Amino acid sequence: MSEEFVDESEENAGTTRREVLRGIAAVAVIGVAGCGGASNNSNDTGGADTLSGDAASDSGGDVADTSSDNDSGAACEATGRDAQGPFYEEGAPERVDLTGGTEPGEAILLTGTIIGLDCATPKGGYVVDVWQADASGEYSPGGADYKLRGIVRTDESGTFTVRSIKPGNYLNGADYRPSHVHFMVFDADGTRVLTTQVYFADDPYLGANDSCQPPTCNSYEAERIVTLADSDVDGATVKAGSFTFYV
Repeated sequence: MSEEFVDESEENAGTTRREVLRGIAAVAVIGVAGCGGASNNSNDTGGADTLSGDAASDSGGDVADTSSDNDSGAACEATGRDAQGPFYEEGAPERVDLTGGTEPGEAILLTGTIIGLDCATPKGGYVVDVWQADASGEYSPGGADYKLRGIVRTDESGTFTVRSIKPGNYLNGADYRPSHVHFMVFDADGTRVLTTQVYFADDPYLGANDSCQPPTCNSYEAERIVTLADSDVDGATVKAGSFTFYV
């Protein structure tokens, strides 16, 4: 894939959870036992948003949740935003396993936790829209199967799990992007609070070698660079890693 990387976060500033979940009520949730707790652009700006004007532009359409449930004075730095990119598709089904059970590639298990900026409050009931390239670096369109796309929800501990395959590198202009998975996070009221990407340690295209540099992309942030290690899941060995989003 040779594709110019485009930051569409401002064009999609009106996206809300209600739009993302439109039409998935009839889709069965694909549970995974033992898991633990080129393309069409999407430019729908018809949904309501809690930001407007300069505020929406400054945040890329995301609204940081700055609520705090403790009085200790502790505060965490909000997770860094990253470009939405041109390959987002609305309407993905709600499922933990993005592969459909047949996707070739190195199996991975990602466990994310969403915590408030007080460093303590778990964000249960949040909706997370996930999408990624396949092992060869190709993004599929949405359509009937939404390959390597899905929606998951956080439990009471703020945790969600995604089973997938490790995405491949792909050309962005003349150079490559590091392997990454996209995440768009919505709070319990349906407001988008974070659009970001998670990367993988030891990728040769991280940081200064990433063809997409800040402020559009940011593969320098250590908290979003996941180290994968062998883990036994349902009798099979997969590469597993975890991360935390602070919102």
